[in-house]
Amino acid sequence: MPPFHVKILIRLRHLLISDAKEFLMPFYYIGNNREVLKDFFSDDESIKALGTLDIDSPYEEHDFIYSVHPLDKEFDKISDRVFEEQNVLTDVILAQVDNFIAALWYVKDNSVSIHKTISALVQYQPSIRAITNFVFFTDSEGKFSSS
Repeated sequence: MPPFHVKILIRLRHLLISDAKEFLMPFYYIGNNREVLKDFFSDDESIKALGTLDIDSPYEEHDFIYSVHPLDKEFDKISDRVFEEQNVLTDVILAQVDNFIAALWYVKDNSVSIHKTISALVQYQPSIRAITNFVFFTDSEGKFSSS
C-alpha cells in the first residue's frame, strides 16, 4: 500500500522574490509559479473543503511555500495516529518557515509574514487542516513593504 503523504501550502504576505524562481530549502520550496498552486490543491476534494476563493487567493502576487512529504510510518488505515503525524509534520515545517522569516531580518528590513497554512493528508479521504495567522508584521518604520 502506498504511504500517506502530506501536502503543505503556506501563503506568505509581502514576499516577492522574482518571476518564475523557485528555491529549495531543506524541507520545502519557496516559489511563485502559479501552476504549482493549481496542481497542488485543485482536486475536487480540496476545492470542496477549501472553496475556490482559497485556491485563488487574493495574495496571488506574493510568493508561497510548498512541501510534499510521505509520512515516516506505514499506516494501513486512517486513524488518529495518522492525523497526529500530519499535524506534527505541518508544525515542523511551520517552525522551519518561521525561522526563515526571522532570518530575513538579517538581510533586509521587511514585513514578510505567514498568511495561511493549508495541510492536506493525501490517501483515501483527504484531511485538510487550515491555519490562519492574524499577526501582521511591519518593517521597522511600521509600514508594510513587499521587498
